[in-house]
Amino acid sequence: MPRIGVIGLGAVGKMHVANVMAHGEAELSAICDPRLEAVKAISKKTGARATSHVVELLDTQPDAVIISSSTSSHGEVVGECVTAGVPFLCEKPLAQDVRAAADIVASVRASGLVAATALNRRFHPQYAALRDAALAGEIGQCELLCFTSRSTAPPTVEFSRTSGGLFAEKGSHFFDLARWISGEEPEELTAMG
Repeated sequence: MPRIGVIGLGAVGKMHVANVMAHGEAELSAICDPRLEAVKAISKKTGARATSHVVELLDTQPDAVIISSSTSSHGEVVGECVTAGVPFLCEKPLAQDVRAAADIVASVRASGLVAATALNRRFHPQYAALRDAALAGEIGQCELLCFTSRSTAPPTVEFSRTSGGLFAEKGSHFFDLARWISGEEPEELTAMG
């Protein structure tokens, strides 16, 4: 059974913990967050080893990790995973700016490590059906994709400081979907808030 570690125990990290625990064919082996009391509380419920240091989690030799720490920490955490040779799924956005994201991608590609970014909307049946129809030519030539989204309450100012902001957090899903559904790269991008 694969041993999975989760790094970062905010709202999304807690969701990943619950999903690993419910999976049945994976073991939550270790969890990590700088807020040690939060880690200990979740460890008590799950039996996973608790730590506040990424390297300590990686020293437990998990088969893979899920990175759901703050966006501002992704580069450092991915670097530790690459050094340890541990495959990972990293929450989006990958970084707070394009240059940092490109550096992360280059280091992972150079390592040959199995890694992915959590652009999960591709797995929603509605989006998959739309993509299949678009690529099969069933709905004509795609000229414009427009996404409208409702979400929960806006993020806190503190969260926005370390995440890249609302556009990066939510908009990354739709930018990815536009590219994936159309099978093309954008020529122009416009956003309104």
